[in-house]
Amino acid sequence: MLPTENAKGAPVFQFFPLLDLSEAEWEKLEQSDRNSIFHTLKKRYEHYQKKIVKTVL
Repeated sequence: MLPTENAKGAPVFQFFPLLDLSEAEWEKLEQSDRNSIFHTLKKRYEHYQKKIVKTVL
């Protein structure tokens, strides 16, 4: 990634891992409101995976 491709602090880089959650906790988060912080973070991470990370073949 080139420095000019994404500005520092861009939303696509504003996510973090949720470690040590039980399956029940994950399920509860998945069922939360679509505008929740969890779903915002999830969308950012999915965008990061699709648009920023390149698959090496």
